Amino acid sequence: MDVFIPNSFTPNGDGKNDRFRVLPYENYKLLKFLIYNRWGAVVYNSKDLYNGWDGNVNGQPQQTGTYIYYLELQNKDGKKVVKQGQLVLLR
Repeated sequence: MDVFIPNSFTPNGDGKNDRFRVLPYENYKLLKFLIYNRWGAVVYNSKDLYNGWDGNVNGQPQQTGTYIYYLELQNKDGKKVVKQGQLVLLR
């Protein structure tokens, strides 16, 4: 699958790597994009491919640490593709 999924991001407001987002190289439709904290609570939920998570929940910066992402995409042939893994938020 041609999707770039970074393993970390740094939401520090410098304009570089401030949001965690996935970048599909082909015409994929985002069906579901969830990020969970270490206790299993959803901290980000979106179907917007380009916005991404800014490291905040309800305007509050989240702690540096490891989070889990869950991603469902649909390729141009209609096949559903699921990806999941870890990401690191660095402050």
